[in-house]
Amino acid sequence: MTNLTTIWTATRDDLRSRRERRAEDRRLQRELAAYSSPSDRAELDAILARHPADAVAPLEDILNRQRAA
Repeated sequence: MTNLTTIWTATRDDLRSRRERRAEDRRLQRELAAYSSPSDRAELDAILARHPADAVAPLEDILNRQRAA
């Protein structure tokens, strides 16, 4: 029974973590969508350019998807 409880707890925690991550991703997408004018996007691009590529890659992915939409 303990093994089943451990599996259930781990599964529940994993699902909770995924749900929280998706909510955070949606919030970030909404915040980035607020930079909608060309000057806003240029300013955001300049800010992102000052940071390492691997650190801003997730943000740039979201921005690229928004530009394509």
